[in-house]
Amino acid sequence: MRPKQLSELERGPSGTTPSSPTATADRAVCDGFADLLSFSPPHGGSLVVCTYVREYEVSGTGKTGTVRFGKGSDTDVLLGGGGRERRSVKETGSMTALIEVPTSKSAPATVLGCDCYAPRTLTATGVPAP
Repeated sequence: MRPKQLSELERGPSGTTPSSPTATADRAVCDGFADLLSFSPPHGGSLVVCTYVREYEVSGTGKTGTVRFGKGSDTDVLLGGGGRERRSVKETGSMTALIEVPTSKSAPATVLGCDCYAPRTLTATGVPAP
């Protein structure tokens, strides 16, 4: 199996790539998806890729008042490794969704693919336990 080679991007006279004619509407679809997770798109006939940033904060509970991530996990590595206990952790991740926007304006959009169950961890900061 060979990977498909994509053609070069179309470029204008200045060398920049022109925006899609549906770029504004595509952004509106992404905003609607992010806010509602279910929406009727304002236009049709395209695929839209949306990337969302997710922030997650957790504080230690229980007898020790700490939280620990699995040794070697993405979050643990970003915190310096070792599976150490922390008082609290703030993690930022991203997820991407591929959305099919139908031709009919009254039909709902369909999420064709999403890495929502395994978002990529981008950053992690934590307060070490004493």
